[in-house]
Amino acid sequence: LVHAVADLTKKYNAWLIMDNTYEYFAWDPVNVPHVCVEDDHIINIFSMSKAYGCPGWRIGYIAYPPRIRGQLQKIQDTVLITPPQISQVFALAAIKAGKPWVQKKLDTLHKPRTLISQAVHRAFRENHDDNTHFLRGGDGAIYFLFSLPKTLQDDYALTRDLVNNHGIAVIPGTACGAPGTIRICYANLSGDKLLDAISRLERGLTAALISSR
Repeated sequence: LVHAVADLTKKYNAWLIMDNTYEYFAWDPVNVPHVCVEDDHIINIFSMSKAYGCPGWRIGYIAYPPRIRGQLQKIQDTVLITPPQISQVFALAAIKAGKPWVQKKLDTLHKPRTLISQAVHRAFRENHDDNTHFLRGGDGAIYFLFSLPKTLQDDYALTRDLVNNHGIAVIPGTACGAPGTIRICYANLSGDKLLDAISRLERGLTAALISSR
């Protein structure tokens, strides 16, 4: 698909800007690998914020066709002269450490991914008539996007209920351009805090579904 988009944009003389922030977060690398394409009309953007655990450090890098170097420097000069020096030092060390270092961290996310997915599907299927697979995607990044059952389509109302009555925060899909869904991050907690959050989430979803009948 990525190669097809690259060919299409080239055909119509359009730029293609690729966001590679989640390049290492490919949970099924055999069937759904991360693909990074290069060409004279493609700009690849990379970030240290997710894989290397430094959100807010404002550090990353881009790979671009040499012919636009001058134009990019004009943009950089009006946005930010240079990232903080400590961020640059960190970025160089992170690049040298590379994927092997990141992979050790990624391995710790398999458990929360599995437990959260199981809890949501358990709540939805035990309290709903159909046997829909509610997870949308899920092969990349650090969060899930779940489709809500037909009786529970108001994602804003559901997220408010989960926060106010069960002490668990998720993001309404409407805020991400996907109404009727909820977005759940699984990279925040571990140990007992993770188990407690999953328990609250499942109880909250179950209660919401029962009341929506």
